Amino acid sequence: MTLLSKALSSLTGGVSQQSPSLRLYNQCEEQENFRSSLVNGLQSRRPLELINEAPAGDYAFYPIDRDEDGKYNLLINSTGVKVYSVEGDAQTVAVDGGLDAYLNAPAGQDPYQSYKVLTLADHTFILNTNTTVRLLSQTYTPWKNQALVFIKQVQASTTWSLTINGQTVSVGYGGVNNESGLPHLYVNSILVQQNVNMSTSDIATRLSGGSPAHTYYVQTTDTAYNSDKTYYFLFSGSYREITTAAMWATYKEKNNVYERVDIAATSGFSGFTITQSASTLWIRKNDGGAFSIGLSDTRSDTCSYLVTSKVQQFSDLPTVAPDGYICRVVGSIASNADDYYVMFVTNSGTSFGKGVWEECAEPGSSFGLDPATMPWKLVHKADGTWQISKVAWKEKLTGDLDSSPNPSFVDKKLRNIFLFANRLCFLTEDLLCMSAAADYENFWNETATTLTDADPIFISASTDSVADLYDFGIQDDELIVFGSHDQFKLSSPDVLSPKTCALNSVASNAYARNTGVVSAGSRLYFGHKKGNYYSVCEFGTSAYTGSKEATVITSHVPNYIPFLDRLHVCGTENANALTVVSDSTPDVLYIYQYYIAGTNKLQAAWHKYTFKNTQIKGAFYRENLLWLFMIKGGTGFITTLDMSEYMQGLDNRPCLDLLTDYEGEATAEYDIPAWYDTSNIMALTRLASGVLQIVEIKEANGSHITLAKAVDNLLIGEKYNRRYLFSTPYITQKDRSGSEKAITTGRWQLQTLTLSYDDSGPFTVTVKPSYDDNAEGYQYQFSGIRVGTQTAIIGRTSIDSGEMSIPIRMRNTEARVQIDSDSHLPQAFISASWQGNYITKVRQI
Repeated sequence: MTLLSKALSSLTGGVSQQSPSLRLYNQCEEQENFRSSLVNGLQSRRPLELINEAPAGDYAFYPIDRDEDGKYNLLINSTGVKVYSVEGDAQTVAVDGGLDAYLNAPAGQDPYQSYKVLTLADHTFILNTNTTVRLLSQTYTPWKNQALVFIKQVQASTTWSLTINGQTVSVGYGGVNNESGLPHLYVNSILVQQNVNMSTSDIATRLSGGSPAHTYYVQTTDTAYNSDKTYYFLFSGSYREITTAAMWATYKEKNNVYERVDIAATSGFSGFTITQSASTLWIRKNDGGAFSIGLSDTRSDTCSYLVTSKVQQFSDLPTVAPDGYICRVVGSIASNADDYYVMFVTNSGTSFGKGVWEECAEPGSSFGLDPATMPWKLVHKADGTWQISKVAWKEKLTGDLDSSPNPSFVDKKLRNIFLFANRLCFLTEDLLCMSAAADYENFWNETATTLTDADPIFISASTDSVADLYDFGIQDDELIVFGSHDQFKLSSPDVLSPKTCALNSVASNAYARNTGVVSAGSRLYFGHKKGNYYSVCEFGTSAYTGSKEATVITSHVPNYIPFLDRLHVCGTENANALTVVSDSTPDVLYIYQYYIAGTNKLQAAWHKYTFKNTQIKGAFYRENLLWLFMIKGGTGFITTLDMSEYMQGLDNRPCLDLLTDYEGEATAEYDIPAWYDTSNIMALTRLASGVLQIVEIKEANGSHITLAKAVDNLLIGEKYNRRYLFSTPYITQKDRSGSEKAITTGRWQLQTLTLSYDDSGPFTVTVKPSYDDNAEGYQYQFSGIRVGTQTAIIGRTSIDSGEMSIPIRMRNTEARVQIDSDSHLPQAFISASWQGNYITKVRQI
């Protein structure tokens, strides 16, 4: 028989569901409402702090954090949104019409599945994952049954012909005068003017208006004097050579006999409206109907262009046109991909004049995304008011469905929203959709002619199986997208560009959708359903292989977190903590505390915090504070729980949840909130010395209590029990590799457990046989008072540091040892040591 001692240098390893002989020395069977602190040991958790009351409903609970001075809390469900300051003040939110329809969600659906939120400065996007994205029914007005005739240049000996619905007008220059060097003007092959200055606008005028009435004479007999049968004109206007009858008489006598010809005016094209500006004609039929049109010139059509609904090249377009005229630039005939549309914009805003052609969308295409079906925006205005309204998403400005297709999420339901690389991002089905760079509300290409690096990105996950994308995480500035069975990394050789980026699979791990992904430094935390329980993984880059891999961090507690329906995970690197909320146990927070130094994990402790008769509906971290939305007694609350390290002492708040402070005249009668569980409350009064003294509650009836004595400084809060159940202790022996192995042979008859505590108030240690759950066992109470010290002085707080020796008198495998306390004073346990006689007939070698 040998007296052996087994030291537990700390109690901060958390819960393990492994066989006791396989557990680490610092792990336990159960841990409730104790936090595992590497600095302060096994320590009472901080109390729950009440911020404000809220509606009791099924809400998604999100933070709205603009900066240090602009932090708010958001509750959202199908009935609307509610905003509160971090101090608890309700904010007035103005709502645009149509929000109720957008927020509609199936009854009973997890609000965290229905609603996703993204805050960018003063703007918070709210996404309903049940809404299918649609295009606007409004379309760009088609530009039909109109044409432009553009006289580009003029040359002598050139004729232009315009044919509309079979009627033709031709205008040309010919017969240069040897003396003046100027040509003559012909309309419909008839000479109407001699010695004219050539002009593109004049040609356009003649093509549209025909010719004026005129008379000419032609000699009937060839003579040596006039062998070329020169035409002589006699009419008013600018087209004349002979200006008076006397001049004609002189010519007639001199040149024999002439024949007179009278030509009526031609009116141009009947049934059409033709408007001219400079050298461009704008032609449309009066009834708006279709018509045939043709334009040609005798210079191989190089001196004029006809523009209808399309042209071959952009250079074919005139510099003068009607404002708003739309034309399609065809480009390559073999492909529609390079086609694009342009619209004319006049410089001065006139209806017809000089201007420029700007790229536009195809006539008849939709204006863009329907804002009623896209995420809405909650805006905190400069005057302090709030407004929730539709977003003015950028309209489609270029291209058709070939050159600039609709965003890939149209006619699909968006599953998530986030920001990455200065782009607004959506997940839907197997697609990652990213806005234009630095233009969060634009999902259309800048131009249909060229794909730029700043254009939106629509990329599908590269996998040979179905990739359902639901969530994301940012790891070392890399975007990791989570599908139901795979993880994908967004990569690009240089800058993030739609030309080169790819979404490639980097790991294959199951993911329980809508449970959340936590980004913490160089690691991501996520989980999946395994049977009826939740399994959590730590995702990171292997220090050995450099590849992405996931490690299950619940492998030693596989049946710890129940998962039957809803579950939500959140975390913070600030406090090295991960928190899981499960609807299967709505009054429990499952806590994972970890500490990683380089590649070494020094702590991986699972335990839980409980809140009696409470439903936890939502949780998120804001630095070291865990913010909770919960329902208790039919009332909703927003509360906080401090998860940071703290030095235990008298200056801390009492260990009472939802503490309420009453000050006033001394009385024994107090009205308290109806949501308090009167069977679990404690009343305290603060003495002049600052010491908190327990006040007996004689009677509690609903929302009214009667105290045993009148006090003028009352604190009311709910007690919460702290419990720690030791793991079955074993003697261990190190093998050659340095690892410890439990010795299960022989008999270790325990004698005592020595418990080291620090600044601790009252607690109880219960020792009972593990094989009899109904056994009362033995209870050893520590009151916080030690005789002979200052803790024994009346008026001092009963809190002390030291060691407590607890008799065991049982075999190690039969002893069940548990620490309990529901005191308003804290506890902290630094270490422990088992001592007992070891008897064996076999010596291991």
